[in-house]
Amino acid sequence: MEGISSTFVVFPAYNEKDSIAKVLNEIQLVVPEAEIIVVDDFSTDGTPDIVKRLNDIKLICHTENRGPIEAVISGVKSAKHEVVVTINADGQHPIELIPKITQAVLRDEVDIVMGVRPTFLRGAGSGAPRRQ
Repeated sequence: MEGISSTFVVFPAYNEKDSIAKVLNEIQLVVPEAEIIVVDDFSTDGTPDIVKRLNDIKLICHTENRGPIEAVISGVKSAKHEVVVTINADGQHPIELIPKITQAVLRDEVDIVMGVRPTFLRGAGSGAPRRQ
């Protein structure tokens, strides 16, 4: 699919040894041309060792736990592509939508796409911005 090579996937991780390989493998299947970088936020469970065994995954390791936002920032600073996608290790984001999101950004249909849990929107009230 055209445009997928323009995608950079940032994957913040902290103690995700039980789920990280499955989610990263799924990303590689859905968007094989995407560059993927895992930012390990000083995991103590061996998460970086699992990432090192996977092919075509770049790894940044924080030397202290800085929190998920700092992990995302570290990854975004490494981005070299037009589209940056962040994915959590718990599988909450629909990975199969990455190509559709990438294409929408590259066609200038959207500037940003943000996935949120439904419980977040329920608490936001009727003033929550939504774009169909």
